[in-house]
Amino acid sequence: MLLLIISQLMDSKKARLRASERAAQGGGRILNWRQRIMGGKDSNKSALITLVGLALTAVVLEIATMLPYLAAIGLITVESPSWSISSFMLLGYCIIMILPALLLLVGRLVAHKTLEPILIRLDKWLTKNAQSMTAWIIGIVGFLLAANAIYALDWFN
Repeated sequence: MLLLIISQLMDSKKARLRASERAAQGGGRILNWRQRIMGGKDSNKSALITLVGLALTAVVLEIATMLPYLAAIGLITVESPSWSISSFMLLGYCIIMILPALLLLVGRLVAHKTLEPILIRLDKWLTKNAQSMTAWIIGIVGFLLAANAIYALDWFN
């Protein structure tokens, strides 16, 4: 329930107005954080420390996002197909997980000049709407947790 309240406070008209004012002034928390990561304002040492912190955070998140892989391995183990079928299933899963990154890499290498303006526009849009998108994600997670709790407590039998 707290996540739903936080999401509503983050995405209120007043919060969006403050965020757009900060963005118009060329600042804001998200842009300042991004410039630190990219090495825009700080010294190389400070940018490196920030980048290492970001990398360590990514490692922690990667461990959490490994759960679908572990679930797929569990399904293959439970179904206990032959080794050839389980290898094929695992290969298919890996291709599905790796394919988006490979497509982006090929696009970057082959069509860099064509994709760059599109990616710059996408970056501006994502930066502009980051607070609202984060609020929506928090709200959706809060709703799903609340719905799961209501179901688990068997309030509506």
